[in-house]
Amino acid sequence: MPIFCEEELRSPAMPGYASVSQKQFDRLQGALDKLANRVSSIDGRLGAPKDESALRHPLLIALFVVLATAFVGFQSWMAYSIHTYSGLLTGIEERLGGLEKSLLSHGQRISTIEVSSQLERAAASPTLPESQNAVVAAVAEAQQKGVALPEALVAKTGQQLIETAEKQPSAWAAVLKLITYRSSLNTIKTGTPIFPGVNETHYEVFPPPGLSPPAVFQSGRAGVPISQAARLSRIGETLNEDVAIGPLFMYLKGGAVDLDGMHIRSVAFIGVEVHYSGGPLVLQRATFVDCTFVIENVQRGRRFGESILASTQVDFQT
Repeated sequence: MPIFCEEELRSPAMPGYASVSQKQFDRLQGALDKLANRVSSIDGRLGAPKDESALRHPLLIALFVVLATAFVGFQSWMAYSIHTYSGLLTGIEERLGGLEKSLLSHGQRISTIEVSSQLERAAASPTLPESQNAVVAAVAEAQQKGVALPEALVAKTGQQLIETAEKQPSAWAAVLKLITYRSSLNTIKTGTPIFPGVNETHYEVFPPPGLSPPAVFQSGRAGVPISQAARLSRIGETLNEDVAIGPLFMYLKGGAVDLDGMHIRSVAFIGVEVHYSGGPLVLQRATFVDCTFVIENVQRGRRFGESILASTQVDFQT
């Protein structure tokens, strides 16, 4: 569309303008028309909704890349921080665990010292009923707290009480408590026991009236000459005369057993209620682990008690 009329361009009243020819006028008018069309086109594009091509603008792409890089960097930083703090927390937990174990260990040592002191004080005057009661209480506390009292102290205290019990039977209850506790300090490796039958060896177990016998196991499949093998029978009986090879060891678990009149060799009693009234008895390489004892306060019974208190492996013969 025309911007200036021909007369205005030629009018002398417009200073600075000289008259132009028709050809020049037409060329100028065309240029102005093209400029007007381009402005209209730009105006329309700015007002129209943006399409996907607009998102491909180099500035927008660069901005997107910067934001994505920053996001990935933030995630990496977070992961590193979590890993670092997780490692620190793990280290703190391990240190606290070690501190807790150390405190428990110190607490156990303190308990051992305290209970040992109680036992020593009681052993200093074994004839006094209060001392005998103190021994029973100290043993109960040691069992409750899982305290392992020195074996030498247990044996010494037991020996003093056994001597007292000969003339003062009330001390015998404390003796039996000490013998039972001494049995709890013993351990034995049972390996992989199997039921008898490999070499057809024979054994005898006699529980007290009304009580169940223990379960009997043999050690391993490899045997030894029957003269060296484990034995569990009445004194004088030869149950395995026709057997050349026998088990190295036997295990009695649970139940109850009467030792009177028995010949026992290389046998471990585990969690057995052991009865002995002072009758004939031969024990060779016997071990008592976590057993309870019902022993008569007689001369042989007291000797048997001394043997249990003195050693993990018991050899005793009447």
